[in-house]
Amino acid sequence: MAKPCLNPKQKNWLKTFLLKHPYYKLERICEGLDNDRILVLSGIETLPLALIPEFIGAIPGYQIHALKVKIRKYG
Repeated sequence: MAKPCLNPKQKNWLKTFLLKHPYYKLERICEGLDNDRILVLSGIETLPLALIPEFIGAIPGYQIHALKVKIRKYG
């Protein structure tokens, strides 16, 4: 079975999304039951260090994002 690929409009959308959100990476491309493409994106966003003077030894935090985007094959 061939790997699902993106058409030029879908590639353009993915490129602009990754430029706006640089902490996301494309994990894989899946094909849905109705031949639509499902993009699995994941990213880790670092959070700023909380400025609390009483707390010594603070470390910055992070958030892990998992995102599935369904893109229609045609249209």
